[in-house]
Amino acid sequence: KIQISSDTPAGFYIRNADWWKHQSVTEQGYLIVSTLLDGPRIARVRLSPDESVGEPEQAKDASFTCARDYNNFAWLAEDPYVRGLQERWRWQNTPLGGAGKLILNNPGDYVAYVEQVGTGPGRWKVQGDNGVLITFPQIVANDAVRIDTDRLRPAVTNATGINLWAQMGGQRLRLSVPPRTSKTIRVELLGGNASSAIVSVIRPRYARLW
Repeated sequence: KIQISSDTPAGFYIRNADWWKHQSVTEQGYLIVSTLLDGPRIARVRLSPDESVGEPEQAKDASFTCARDYNNFAWLAEDPYVRGLQERWRWQNTPLGGAGKLILNNPGDYVAYVEQVGTGPGRWKVQGDNGVLITFPQIVANDAVRIDTDRLRPAVTNATGINLWAQMGGQRLRLSVPPRTSKTIRVELLGGNASSAIVSVIRPRYARLW
């Protein structure tokens, strides 16, 4: 059930119009549900084309009640997964040691594939699922290597989106985190400085909004 209400009739009509202005049967929007236990979860949805959707539940004039209930409200999600807040971890080469760790946390219901951004200068090495360090192309200052380990859409690019697969020598980083677990991986940097850093990003996926 969706309830829209206000303290005054004018306030209700403004809120109600704003609500419907942001509904579309053709364009996707964001449905966000937040709880104290799980925090916000996000789904990309569009309004169901069913003609019964949005019929008000009560017959009373909203000018008197300053409220309206929509009992039969439905959205369609083209992506079956619900997303949670990103889980990030950052390591910077400030001690100039050239080696550090990233902690990868996946609170979601499904396996997570890690995204990483390593800034230059330097040549990054990242530990994969098999324990082997994969070496990435050399990058200069003010550039970055972007790594996506999604098993269906793997990618290695620089900061401007140029494909770097040709420089990988046949190597591919396979890096995933099982649901509701964490893992720690090693990273190394060759030829970097104190401004070189690497960030890992996990976008947890859930089966439901709450």
